[in-house]
Amino acid sequence: MLAVQPPNPEQIEEDIEEILRELGYITPSPTEGGYFPVSLLRVIFIIIALAIVLYFVFFILSRSVFSIRGPQFQRIKEEEEIIKLIEKKDYSAFYKKAVEMAKKREYLEAVRALYMALLVLLDSREVIAYHPSLTNFEYRQTVASYPFSDRFTVVTRIFDMVYYGNKNATGTDFARVLDAFTEIEEAVS
Repeated sequence: MLAVQPPNPEQIEEDIEEILRELGYITPSPTEGGYFPVSLLRVIFIIIALAIVLYFVFFILSRSVFSIRGPQFQRIKEEEEIIKLIEKKDYSAFYKKAVEMAKKREYLEAVRALYMALLVLLDSREVIAYHPSLTNFEYRQTVASYPFSDRFTVVTRIFDMVYYGNKNATGTDFARVLDAFTEIEEAVS
């Protein structure tokens, strides 16, 4: 009689794996070559992610290091010039700038320059003590006892509306501020 020997456990395991692989329950292992497209996609994804990171790092560096003379540098330079004019109490330079801006129809900057001229004028006549940390409301309170306080309030409100508010500055706004500036200049001279 011929005795049938049972298959060894490794053979049974291999046969079960082959059946499950054919049914789609087991995917091929990387050593069998079935993962080549997935591995390639992973490499492509990593390369794209590195490219994006490098792009943003270069973009940030180029904006901060390589473009020192950009708009931020220009703004800092303008602020330094403003501080020097304030320290010299040279309100006429602000006045001239306001007129130039108005001629170019840049009314927002014209109103701002004329308002600065008014603050520097009042500081030079010791009506107020100009300081960048003071608010327009505080300046209005300081001039409240002067006869031109109503005109100063008009100027301050126009400035606040066009500079901090949603109102576009117009030639009429500039003309009203200019008229008030002239009256206040005459009152403190």
